[in-house]
Amino acid sequence: MSVEDPADLVERARKGSAPAFSQIVRLYQSRVRAFIGRWVRDASVVEDLAQDTFVRAYRALPNYRGESSLAVWLLGIARNLALMHLRDESRRRAKESDVLQLALSRWLTPALETDPDHDRALSALEACVDSLPDHSAELVQAHYFQGRGVAEMARASGKKESALGMTLLRIREILRRCVRARLAGSEANA
Repeated sequence: MSVEDPADLVERARKGSAPAFSQIVRLYQSRVRAFIGRWVRDASVVEDLAQDTFVRAYRALPNYRGESSLAVWLLGIARNLALMHLRDESRRRAKESDVLQLALSRWLTPALETDPDHDRALSALEACVDSLPDHSAELVQAHYFQGRGVAEMARASGKKESALGMTLLRIREILRRCVRARLAGSEANA
């Protein structure tokens, strides 16, 4: 199968050719998903945002002037959608007061706005979570990534809610120090 000229595909899609737009999606979907995946870690959300990117692109095709490549234009749409998602997630998490997820969303939002290579902070956090003892890592996963409440987790483990809350507070402090140390170490090595 030969790769068609993106400008020709855009022109045909503007005229209503569904196969032309399908070809655009096939050509660029993996790049769009990978770009969104740098900022959003939930695979189902990445899929939704990638699909929304192409829906918006289809609707905006009449406005595409070709001043940038089709890939750059699509990634711009993906960037805006990812940014809106991270902002919404930050607001939602603030209401739920999930401290770690809120910090992660707040960390990623400015990074996406200003520095596309800001994966270091997220990589440092992931490495720090991976370095936790199994029990601590399981608590972080359950509470911050699966959304289980402290009361629910305490009942399931037979521990007091206050003790579990204090444990999570200590784990957050350990993660905070670990991330700072990793970031300082990577800057020193640069």
